[in-house]
Amino acid sequence: MTRRNVAVVFPKAGHAELEEAPVPATGDDGILVRTSYSMVSKGTESVCLSGQFEVPSNWSRWVEYPFHPGYSCVGTVVESRGPSSERFALGDRVALKGPHSRFTMATFGWAWRVPDDVSDLGALTFALSAIAQEAIWRAGRVFQATIVVIGGGPLAVLVAQWAAIAGASNCIIVSRRRPALPGIEVTAVSHVASRADSSTSTVMELTGGRGADIVFDVTGDASVLAYAGDLAVAGGTVVAVGDPAFPSKRSVGQGFMSKGLNYLGVHDTRIPRSGAALEPHTYSSFVSMHFRASAAGRVGAELITLIARPEQATEVYSLLATRDIDPGGLAFDWRDSESAGQQSTVEDVESWRSSGSVQ
Repeated sequence: MTRRNVAVVFPKAGHAELEEAPVPATGDDGILVRTSYSMVSKGTESVCLSGQFEVPSNWSRWVEYPFHPGYSCVGTVVESRGPSSERFALGDRVALKGPHSRFTMATFGWAWRVPDDVSDLGALTFALSAIAQEAIWRAGRVFQATIVVIGGGPLAVLVAQWAAIAGASNCIIVSRRRPALPGIEVTAVSHVASRADSSTSTVMELTGGRGADIVFDVTGDASVLAYAGDLAVAGGTVVAVGDPAFPSKRSVGQGFMSKGLNYLGVHDTRIPRSGAALEPHTYSSFVSMHFRASAAGRVGAELITLIARPEQATEVYSLLATRDIDPGGLAFDWRDSESAGQQSTVEDVESWRSSGSVQ
């Protein structure tokens, strides 16, 4: 049967399309995956789509048009060659990092077999989960700590969930909306804003005037880092997760000196790809941890709140470019229409804008 591939592409800044694309070749070693779902990272992909970022920066070195966006996907192995065929069989369900495309190619080490007790949507968040785990690992003494997570998107939720798994005594979410966090005590402050906002005094009240041992800035907003320092206890730690479009606009604020704060940066590319004596954790170990936590119901599928068809890509990205909308976890459903079940529509996204939720 002839395979036909289509993929999402940003042909130029501000434009998103679905285009015909060649089926990736596996070569002498690799697997070809028929995608079931691919996850959209609103923060990352909105910056890539807009073309509005600092030059030089990590963004300007990475984004070239036409640009093929994508973060993580889940699908089924339909072809396997070389050494990869010893690890993956036809029909295996796998998670991998890849573009929004009907067919995706990967080699061993960049694809992971999904356990039977993990759903497609539960597996789909593995890449964000790996970043969240790296943030917890880098932060250090999370056990019995008071944690503040600034941000309300899927990555922020995962940071809070992994903090709970690591033994944090309390986790305060500073967000525009209240995320669903099973199994963790959460106090949602009304919104993320400047250091002068009343949420600072609210957080201090919730921590008995002490502040947080560790503050995670998971907003991708360059102006928030200084505000994060205001929420930390003297000698505390502030962890910036992700890279803003204009990183030079970041400021650590007065607390860096007056409070003696520790600042850490966490980025996907800094997660070790292979183990070492002093750094035994790896990307693959984080993926395995994610699968176990997802199977136990502690992280996972509830973060995907909106599913769209690839044919809706132009409309979906147009709405995501609107700064006042955040659909939570968004995924494209690449399955055949007869097996895709109930499909969301672009109108669902418009409904979310007005109601704050998608059913």
